[in-house]
Amino acid sequence: MNVPAEDRRAFYAHRVTDVPKLDDRMRRLVAACLKIAPRRVLDVGCGRGFLLGQLKEQLPGLECYGIELTPSSAAIAAAAGLNVFERDIAVGIPLPDKNLDLVIMGEIIEHVFDPDACLDEVRRVLRPGGWLIVTTPNLASWLNRLLLLVGIQPVFTETSTRKKYGHAFSALGQGKTDTQGHLRLYTLGALRELLHDRGFAVRRVSGYKFYLLAEHPLANIVESAFRLRPTLASAFIVVAQKNAD
Repeated sequence: MNVPAEDRRAFYAHRVTDVPKLDDRMRRLVAACLKIAPRRVLDVGCGRGFLLGQLKEQLPGLECYGIELTPSSAAIAAAAGLNVFERDIAVGIPLPDKNLDLVIMGEIIEHVFDPDACLDEVRRVLRPGGWLIVTTPNLASWLNRLLLLVGIQPVFTETSTRKKYGHAFSALGQGKTDTQGHLRLYTLGALRELLHDRGFAVRRVSGYKFYLLAEHPLANIVESAFRLRPTLASAFIVVAQKNAD
């Protein structure tokens, strides 16, 4: 999708969804990164650098890079000593070919205009056998399946860039004007197919709890149960490895 750079920047300017907290997603994401034990890592959409900061604490000598389009967030990350590129990944990653051990796309792939081009660029900068970790909401989550049965728009989906429609209740986002900019959502099967076609082999998949649901005792119990089934979890972590060229 060929969208001018100024239009992309304007689209993302008021849709900052950085959540710098050690919730279920972040704990599992950190653990997945530590299992790989990278020496050079790039966090696409690094926000204020919370994840990279967590990794630096546990991996001494880790070479960290971040890409962040929001100037205020990029400035905070840079002030923390991180190497941050304030730019849109759609215009490329300013790193050499086959340079990185790990690229992280945490809650990013659902926001990008051209995920295929994004993944191609990620693959370019990964070394042979390098790793990609993607986290994203699950279109086919247990809650969305229930909502569709009664004709309610699935959570995480947006039918407008200005307002949330079809969600029935304010708790589900109905009527809110602070849209997140979710351009596409994935089932686990769809994401597997996309990664395969872009030259990655999925090695591990796990579910995680949506932090807003996890704050409520009853919903947290349900989230904990469905987290064990990634195809039904509210969201999932996919660990993939770059295939040979």
